[in-house]
Amino acid sequence: MKEDENKFDEILRGKYSSKNFPFDEENWEKLEGEIDVARRREKIRKASLIFLIGLFAGIAVMIPFVNHDYGNKNKLAPEGN
Repeated sequence: MKEDENKFDEILRGKYSSKNFPFDEENWEKLEGEIDVARRREKIRKASLIFLIGLFAGIAVMIPFVNHDYGNKNKLAPEGN
């Protein structure tokens, strides 16, 4: 049984190790185009993430200053007139 498995493995290794795949320039060009598109998308994602983090950080910093009640200390006209 073990001997049969070894023969089978040797046959497979022999067939696949001697197999040469032809180089196809057209397929390589298509793959390069797809890789370029993937890289552009990744750059856009990174830039968007950085922009959103900055936007949320800016909003978080501004929240304490918005809707702050100053107790109406800055009135232009005195009360009671």
